Amino acid sequence: MLVEIPEPEVILGVILAFLVGLGALYVFYKARPFIKSKSEMIDVSQSERLEYYERQLIDMKIRLDAIEIQGIEQKPEDPNLELKQFLEKLTKNQTQEEEVSQSRVLNKRSNSTPSISNIVPTNPTDYVLHLITNKAMTSRDIQITLKKSREH
Repeated sequence: MLVEIPEPEVILGVILAFLVGLGALYVFYKARPFIKSKSEMIDVSQSERLEYYERQLIDMKIRLDAIEIQGIEQKPEDPNLELKQFLEKLTKNQTQEEEVSQSRVLNKRSNSTPSISNIVPTNPTDYVLHLITNKAMTSRDIQITLKKSREH
């Protein structure tokens, strides 16, 4: 079996290239912390913006707490009471209109139908208003209940 041994210059060239590569990696990893890339510069500006918004949110929370404390001293009522009453009136008016239209249909057809409170409204806006007024639900709760995103 004949095995050709390359010339010593070729072997020395391969070893030298390997050592130069190791040296370059060593220098790169030592110099890397001192070199800032574009993504790191963006991260600095984004962190500054996040800190600014965080301070703004803290200030708003403090102001909101102060307003709530003053509101509790002045009004022990629910601050959303007027809105809830208005929404209840709207839903009652709409359900009354639906009752009138359904009573006309019932007069034409003498078939029995379930009560309106058990029927899910076909209009999503009415249904959301109904959920908000009857139950204390967040937008996330309503999104889960409707099985639709807030955009729909």
